Amino acid sequence: MNLQSNPKVVNNRWIAQNERENKKAIDQHVNVMDLNQELIIEQEEKKRYEGRLDRLESKLSEVNPKEFEKKMELFKEIQGLKEAIVEKNRCLFLLNKSKRIIEASILQMNQLEKKVFYAHRYLGKSLVEIADELNHDYGYIRTVSAKADKKMK
Repeated sequence: MNLQSNPKVVNNRWIAQNERENKKAIDQHVNVMDLNQELIIEQEEKKRYEGRLDRLESKLSEVNPKEFEKKMELFKEIQGLKEAIVEKNRCLFLLNKSKRIIEASILQMNQLEKKVFYAHRYLGKSLVEIADELNHDYGYIRTVSAKADKKMK
């Protein structure tokens, strides 16, 4: 049986066409790869802020005590950077927490749920594409994906 005559493939392609037309069918979940990339970006930004903070603090110690306005400008910039670093730490904490929750939830999934979750969230494939690849019905893959999503909560 070729792919063109396979009823599951034909049905899945029809469903894919309807998905494209129906904006509500578009998946609204954040891709897990986006979470990892965001984590890397936030860590790099924090390092950049800390480097800038070190440079400003050394510059502050070199400023003549009589240059009050320059010292105040540096002090304000240092305070702003310290606040930004605190915010980055909070953001990194939340991203790491989300990542740990996802990793713990993945351990509770069965093999098919893991495959579907990985293909959908990590690779960014649509459920229709996953159904075609795994040779399952779209409705079944959608149910498996929903079960995996419930385990994530």
